[in-house]
Amino acid sequence: AAWVTPHAAVIDPLMRKAAEYHSEKSIAGYQCGESCSEQEWSEYSNAQVKAVFNALKNDYRITYINSPIAFANGGDNPQRVRLPKDAIAANSANCIDGTVLYASALESIGMNPHLIILPTHAFVCYDTMPEKEGITCLETTMTGSATFEEAVAAAQEQYQEEITNGNFKSGASRDYPLSDLRAAGIL
Repeated sequence: AAWVTPHAAVIDPLMRKAAEYHSEKSIAGYQCGESCSEQEWSEYSNAQVKAVFNALKNDYRITYINSPIAFANGGDNPQRVRLPKDAIAANSANCIDGTVLYASALESIGMNPHLIILPTHAFVCYDTMPEKEGITCLETTMTGSATFEEAVAAAQEQYQEEITNGNFKSGASRDYPLSDLRAAGIL
């Protein structure tokens, strides 16, 4: 969570670019309205994340590049973590870099991203409503190589597998809602 930097100088220009990919030409976070159904909330939130995805894919040309140089225990599968500004400058991100980058963008507009940490992988999910009624996941490593819909389908499948296999319950995998981490003092 400490690498999630919604106020970094690179995030505002990213969100400005993302607005160009949104049908309303704006990015507003959780402002669907009290009369929105759960389905409308989901569509509203997903359209904003899709706009961020398209900006990162088309304008920033972010692609997956493995960068395993890190310190860890022998059995771990380490990857170094880069700040969003470094991922944007390099036009590349490994799985954790992409997770941190998307989480930074989503937190900057008041959405609640989740950092999903598996034993050998990471991706981002986000609440589609402010009261955590629904969650959508995004495979960030697919930004440069797939459509938004394909990246969502891949991450949703991974997330569901972790639930089905009991990995979140056992602690083998972790779902960290950023709002909970911020409330715990991790800034």
